[in-house]
Amino acid sequence: SGYTPMLARVTTAGALAGTVAIPGNPSIVALTRGPDGDVWFTQDNPAGVGHVNTAGQVMQILTPFAATDQLAGLATGPDGNVWVIDDGPAGGQSPRIARVAPGGGVSWLTVRGPAGRLSSIARGSDGNMWFTSESAVERVTPSGYFEPHTAVGGGRITTGPDGNLWFTEASGVGTFSPSQPCRVPRLLGLSTSQATSLIDATFCTSAPASGGRSLEVVRQSPAPGAVVPDATRVSFTLGAPS
Repeated sequence: SGYTPMLARVTTAGALAGTVAIPGNPSIVALTRGPDGDVWFTQDNPAGVGHVNTAGQVMQILTPFAATDQLAGLATGPDGNVWVIDDGPAGGQSPRIARVAPGGGVSWLTVRGPAGRLSSIARGSDGNMWFTSESAVERVTPSGYFEPHTAVGGGRITTGPDGNLWFTEASGVGTFSPSQPCRVPRLLGLSTSQATSLIDATFCTSAPASGGRSLEVVRQSPAPGAVVPDATRVSFTLGAPS
């Protein structure tokens, strides 16, 4: 209250090269370079997404966000949209990711599972988007398929010059490669839902199951324990219980 929020432009030599006032007196949360070359930002009070072009013109996208949504990090995705962390009005009780097109269209992906409050998002060197929740680093593909990953993180995340993902925790900094091998789990004797859930918890992906009416997996490919490239599709055949 009582101040005008601004974005400041600073040269590589460290000199202030001008400021741009942001209308509506919001709080600016995070910045990124957008697919159109503009500087994109998230804001609170009211919640929304905006971008500033090189001429200093400000465009704000406040609808369809709720005024009380809690927006956090944002990053340009491989699909040409800006991906935005949106914790919703409940602050982590209904986390989702908004995909904002340069023209202003907004669509949402609902985060699966008990993710809790989300914090930051980045594009990985593997072409997927990676984000941090309260206690995990997770991956979401351009098609919207979520994959749980390491039980670490909770802070900010970015792609480093080595192609690895770097993230902050409460008392440290961590790094890992976004392209881990797929270690094929043992699915034999599991139901369809159990097998799919187990695959989802790995760096593998699930191929459609084959077979007739069945209660469990009787065959799978690749074999259990095989180490194959990231995102390898694991298929399985269903049959009568052994």
